[in-house]
Amino acid sequence: MDVLVKLNIPKNSEIEFYEHFLIYKKAKILYSDIDGIAYLYTKTRYRINFIPVGISHNYVILIRDRGIVHKITFRGQSNQELFSKLANAIEILIKPFVLVNLLIDYIKNNKLEIKNLTISPDGLYRKRILRSPAFLPWDEYYNAGMHKGSVFIVRRNNKKIYKNYFNLSMASINAIVLPDLIKFLFSKNGKLDEVDRKNIINQKTQLTNSSAFSAAAKN
Repeated sequence: MDVLVKLNIPKNSEIEFYEHFLIYKKAKILYSDIDGIAYLYTKTRYRINFIPVGISHNYVILIRDRGIVHKITFRGQSNQELFSKLANAIEILIKPFVLVNLLIDYIKNNKLEIKNLTISPDGLYRKRILRSPAFLPWDEYYNAGMHKGSVFIVRRNNKKIYKNYFNLSMASINAIVLPDLIKFLFSKNGKLDEVDRKNIINQKTQLTNSSAFSAAAKN
C-alpha cells in the first residue's frame, strides 16, 4: 500500500497519510473513525518598550478518533510549509469523514455541540456566563466563515441589520468544519428527514469504499 504523504514532525516523530487511514506514533487511525479535527498557525510579535524583539511561529494540529485526541505541536518559521502540507492533507483526506460523522451524530441526538455552541433543528444556541443562551433561529442566520485564525457566524434580522453572533478559535475541535456544517443545515432549515439520514449514511459508505478501493487498486 502506497503512502500518499509522509511528513517528518519536529521532535523525532512522523505522520503518514494513506488512502483511508493515517499512522502517527505507530498508531493506525481510520479516517472513518475520526470525528474531530483542528489546526491553527499563530504568528506572535514580541516588543519591549515598543521595540520589536522577536517573532514566534506556533502550529497546532488536533485529530480526535474514538474519544482520543492526538495533538501535534511544533514551532519555527521554517516549518510553515510543513504546516501547510498537514492542513491540506486534513482538508482533503479527513474533513469529509468528519463532516459526515457530525451529521450522523446530529441526526442521532437531534442536536450537536461544538465548544459553547449548540446546533439544533430550531437554530443555534450560544452559551453565556450567568445568562441564558443567545438564540439564533435559522431564518436569521446569514453567513459563516473563517478569518485570521477564527471561525465566525453572522446573523441578520428582519431589518437587515448584520451582527456578529459567534466566534471560535480554529484551534478548537471542529471549528474548521463549522462553516460547511452550518451552511448545509441552513439549506435544510435545520431539519433532516429519513431521506437525508439515508443519504448521509450512504455518503459515508461511499467515502469509505472509494478510499478502500483506491488503496487496493494501487497494490
